[in-house]
Amino acid sequence: MSVFGSFKLDGLEWNGPVLVVPGLRGSGHQHWQTQWERKFPQFVRVQQDDWNAPDLDRWARRIVETALELDGPALVVAHSFGCLAAVRAETFQSNLIAGALLVAPANPERFGVERALPQVPLLFPSTVVASSNDPWMPLDHARRWAADWGSEFVDLGDKGHINSESGLGEWSEGQRLMHHLCRRMNRRPGMNLRDNQAWAKLTGDEAPPPPKKEEKKEPPKPRLVVDVFRGDKHVQEIFQ
Repeated sequence: MSVFGSFKLDGLEWNGPVLVVPGLRGSGHQHWQTQWERKFPQFVRVQQDDWNAPDLDRWARRIVETALELDGPALVVAHSFGCLAAVRAETFQSNLIAGALLVAPANPERFGVERALPQVPLLFPSTVVASSNDPWMPLDHARRWAADWGSEFVDLGDKGHINSESGLGEWSEGQRLMHHLCRRMNRRPGMNLRDNQAWAKLTGDEAPPPPKKEEKKEPPKPRLVVDVFRGDKHVQEIFQ
């Protein structure tokens, strides 16, 4: 299956796939993620087997599996525990995500997965959007994770968990943040190569051997042509 998505937002075009990654219990009909999918029908939602069982590696694997079916690196729009799964997925396949909008990430400590997440800058542009009264993540913790990941950080104020209960509708402010992130993604020079060893660890599949390095051939030694006079004879001798 091949899925290609591109959208135009306020004159900005992102010519690549878009993955929507919900959090615990999925995103209902009134959730801004679902409303974005209705507005941009080419957006692809990652489907988990059990939305009530947050398993970091299993969810990350599903993100990777879905992304591998796309026509290129994807913009990821994640919420809550889906943010953690998206960041974890990046450690397995570093060329599948072009950028990530990480909205109201859940506190990794509540799920005991903080050590499984990178605490270094991510390999793609990202924006962490947080709320000052989010019951799932204290604002200072969200700010710290954003700093660890090298993400832009946005404090929305009192918006709860930035979900259906926040009453955001289509969340136009979030679309503007996505717009800004896409500008950064379009300026990105290139994608990173896949980490085959990490993918094998995740899936159990044997990783293909690394490409052989081309042997460097020594350039031919220069030849020296010398004029030699032997008596009245003029010859040229070549020395290698």
